[in-house]
Amino acid sequence: MRSCLDQIGELLLGECKERDLDEDLRTIKPLARISSLPPDITSLLGKYDLWLRTERKNTPASRRNHFITVGDFWKWSAHLELTSFAQVESAHLQEYLHLLGLKWECRECGYTKNLTRRGETPPTLCENLECGALNSFEKVLRCVERSVDGHRSRLRVFFGWLKEVEEGIEKNPTPADRRRKRRQKRGRRTQKFPETVQYYDWQIIVALLNAIEDPMIPAEEGMVLYLLLYHAFYRKELQNVQIPSQCRPGAIGREPSEFLEDVLYLEWEPRQLSRGMQSSGRSDQPLQLEPRDEPWLRDLIRRFMKERSQKLRTTQNPYLFVGTQASPRSGPVSDQHFERATARITGRVCTVSILGKCSRLIYAEFGGHEGFRHLRELGLGEQRARAYAWAKRVRIVPKQTTKLQNEYAKRGSRPLTVPPVDIYGMATDAGSRQAEQSVSELLRQQLLYTSEP
Repeated sequence: MRSCLDQIGELLLGECKERDLDEDLRTIKPLARISSLPPDITSLLGKYDLWLRTERKNTPASRRNHFITVGDFWKWSAHLELTSFAQVESAHLQEYLHLLGLKWECRECGYTKNLTRRGETPPTLCENLECGALNSFEKVLRCVERSVDGHRSRLRVFFGWLKEVEEGIEKNPTPADRRRKRRQKRGRRTQKFPETVQYYDWQIIVALLNAIEDPMIPAEEGMVLYLLLYHAFYRKELQNVQIPSQCRPGAIGREPSEFLEDVLYLEWEPRQLSRGMQSSGRSDQPLQLEPRDEPWLRDLIRRFMKERSQKLRTTQNPYLFVGTQASPRSGPVSDQHFERATARITGRVCTVSILGKCSRLIYAEFGGHEGFRHLRELGLGEQRARAYAWAKRVRIVPKQTTKLQNEYAKRGSRPLTVPPVDIYGMATDAGSRQAEQSVSELLRQQLLYTSEP
């Protein structure tokens, strides 16, 4: 039945192919955004792309962001009648960065329009044919300060290369960053805040640990919580962890040569070191799934792999968590998935980061003299692993689900499933609704009783 439905879907929508990470990287074309620029500008930016790729070791996605910024700036400078980058002055860049942060927005329909110059008057007529309101435009925020600073830094790198490497200009016209550090007076000590480790209450961790061993827990939720609380996974590790090659089916609908519940280990995606990442973490050896002697672990993995095989659309996907979108790393590893899992169990919304810190804190507190070695095996550096022994503990109370339910309702998403009473004994949204329904039912029965003769 499943194969017939897959064939019908391919006939109606075309063959659905999942792309792995290498294919995603190969589809990124950094120079595609500047292909419409003049030939002399395109050849100059081609040299800049070679320098970014060979000297700075920038990834294709990073180089694409560079050319998006430089290309958009050159297209904007066309109305200034600039013919080369040597004519660009600091005033031009300041004007461009100022216009990046603002835009016109219609108060009636929400139609937006970019600014063309500083101090211009708002448009009198809305260009939206369905609106056409008069004097309805107001100036609103287009990019936050951090985004503008990112464009400024990329322009500074480009003009710095043009000055130092190409020697095409004499001075870098990019304005200085406004968030410059203030110079401290000599002899005056600056305040240094103590290092902290955030954690949830132990009753929350116990409730989640008990839920993992429950055979009725959804397999995806249980697997994610298991990797978080037993192995202290980071979000990136949840997205990149892979199953062994012998545990992958040879074709859709077939069983693999070995089952994951019998092998009980996972593999890591090779971690590429860069200028800002010099540690391989724990990606240099397989991850052994513990405790091996507990029957609930094998049952959880068996149920999870059964659900994974039902969602699998190609045998080339090596990732543990299979997404429903085109990207192989989407799907259950998202904020919404963790919110649903923790809200259903505890009635509160827990985050991935603090749950991972709770797991590392348990290893540090109850690991004894082996605690430091355990933290090192979890991928922490030496300095960070030692900090768990003396860093200040900060207790965090998880957020209630009321605000999140309202956001889900605005997006049209399925509401959260929460118990009537949360882990702290407070009524949740479901409990409040049940209380209101019981009160209304009681009032209705009283009215019926009083109305009877």
